[in-house]
Amino acid sequence: MLKNYFIFFLLIFNFLLFSNELPQPKDNLLYTEFVSYKYSPFLKKPGISSGIIVMDGKEKFIFKQLKPVIFILKKIDGRFTFQRQNTKEVAVDGETYDNDFMMLFGDSNKLAESFNIVENKVNTKSIFTITPKTENKILKMIITAKGDAFEKIEMLFNDNSKLIYEFRNTVTGKKPDEKIFE
Repeated sequence: MLKNYFIFFLLIFNFLLFSNELPQPKDNLLYTEFVSYKYSPFLKKPGISSGIIVMDGKEKFIFKQLKPVIFILKKIDGRFTFQRQNTKEVAVDGETYDNDFMMLFGDSNKLAESFNIVENKVNTKSIFTITPKTENKILKMIITAKGDAFEKIEMLFNDNSKLIYEFRNTVTGKKPDEKIFE
């Protein structure tokens, strides 16, 4: 499950920073709350979690799940860390995870090489369908956005599982509190 969160974290962070096709938070400043639903073909009910995602420029990004179990994935000044509950924060080695996702950092051309992005407009919303160009664990992602903020992200996996993130109380263009990153 950690790997799915890490994949989600990397994909969203990369798309926020490097995609010219997806909405960007104003001035790379973002605060949003989320509720996620994890569906598996082996479970009757989805796993539900909630938390926050905060971005302060391109070098400070945090994904913090608050319920049911606290864990934090963050990037600060190029360093990725993970922390679960009250354990000590540990550095995350990208080699442990899919190199396909780690290679995306820092190179906007890699996104266009790796993913097809199609946008459809529905009233005031944009719906982006993102599919990998080569076979991948992710079948596709569907992102619903309004203006410079994501409202919903659906990640569909080849094993028939899926992750859905719904966002609320989103604020862009306003510097977040530094205490969040401590």
